[in-house]
Amino acid sequence: MLRFGMIGTGIISTSHLKALDKNPRTQIMAVADIDRNKARQAVLGYGASVYGDYKEMLQKEELDAVIINLPHYLHEESTISCAEKGIHILVEKPMAVSSFACDAMIRACKKSGVILQVGHIQRYFPENKKAKEIIDSGALGKLLMINDVRTSLYFAENRPGWFLDKERSGGGILMNLGAHSLDKIKFLTGSRFIQVSGACGFGNKEYSVEGNVQMFLRTESEVTACVTLCGYHDIPVNETTLYFSGGVLRLSTGKSLEIWEDGKFKELVRSDSVTPFEEQIEDFVQSILGGPSPVTDGSYAKDIIALIEDIYQKAGEINENKK
Repeated sequence: MLRFGMIGTGIISTSHLKALDKNPRTQIMAVADIDRNKARQAVLGYGASVYGDYKEMLQKEELDAVIINLPHYLHEESTISCAEKGIHILVEKPMAVSSFACDAMIRACKKSGVILQVGHIQRYFPENKKAKEIIDSGALGKLLMINDVRTSLYFAENRPGWFLDKERSGGGILMNLGAHSLDKIKFLTGSRFIQVSGACGFGNKEYSVEGNVQMFLRTESEVTACVTLCGYHDIPVNETTLYFSGGVLRLSTGKSLEIWEDGKFKELVRSDSVTPFEEQIEDFVQSILGGPSPVTDGSYAKDIIALIEDIYQKAGEINENKK
């Protein structure tokens, strides 16, 4: 039985806790959050100890692994602290606020010989997996283009303030939701990006982070992709259209996968009873117990941060040229 701790009990922690509770090889031992009341509420019924300081938890508890759900700027410090204790780490995406921070995390985990997995979860959604299966089978011919669109009210009142502070979050909608889009495209194509460009917009002047982004990407497998992210309206869209030489798929991650047939879209698959978080935990557990290393390891996650940094840099150059 692997003894798990959790650092940070924000909204995503609920999914992780449920996944740990369902896994027969894991036990939730302790959680830490500066808001102890929130931490207590999160683990009601799990019988876990509660701490207000994760370093105290690491000192007092005998843990095999932790899940880190902290604000992005704290990922580096907390990961290194856990690695130095010999504790395996699953850290939420994005991995960190910079490539430099990613390198420090990778070095610390390598030095201590612990597993580092980053919570890039797109590969665990059943409709994404089915789309990948169709791509790889060649049933619709060659995949040519991807159009990925995500919209939601990014500047919602209930969003924690650190998300809207560039120093603590690393960026806005690109860093947070764009990381999902890049992960999804990397998974579907099985190929690295060789060209990237983009532009960012700051329609909400109250904050230092961008609220809209458009990116153009090209993969080594010659697939082109356009990603559109908009955070000013309460219109929940998460749709990816895949254009093949012999057909079209419409992917709504977390909902459904459809194929264009006889003049209309026909549903192929819906989400199943096993959640993506359960599959992610199982992969993490297998890696700890001597199985394959995580696909979404530090190197994979750092590549995504580097892409985001590249887009921010190019978007900044565009803005500078306008002055």
